[in-house]
Amino acid sequence: MRWMVAAGGLALLGACAVPGPTAEAPCYFPGNSYMADDEHPISRIVMLNTGRPCGISFRRDNTVSRSGTIITQPAHGKARVVRTAAGTVAAYLPDNSFTGEDSFRAAMGVGGQVMTIDVTVRAPAPP
Repeated sequence: MRWMVAAGGLALLGACAVPGPTAEAPCYFPGNSYMADDEHPISRIVMLNTGRPCGISFRRDNTVSRSGTIITQPAHGKARVVRTAAGTVAAYLPDNSFTGEDSFRAAMGVGGQVMTIDVTVRAPAPP
């Protein structure tokens, strides 16, 4: 079984081709989107703290997750499950003015596979 992470701001997949977060695409998802370790898959978000969330939807064996639960809240923000027409998204919103490292855990899809989502939050460029 292989995990695939479909990523983007809550507009999903909008930022994947950008080499790092920018003002136009504040959510970036680096690295290979396939998770080879079924026991403890890890995903990563690099984002600008613009006051808007970034979210990740998960697929397992090419099936979109339609359910999910946040297992552990991040220390410096809020995580929640958002259901969209494209699938279920684990969304992260950093605390106001927070920059640095954070993480949370979510159980996504049938069987509730637990995923760890590591987040790097950067300050947006000054206007």
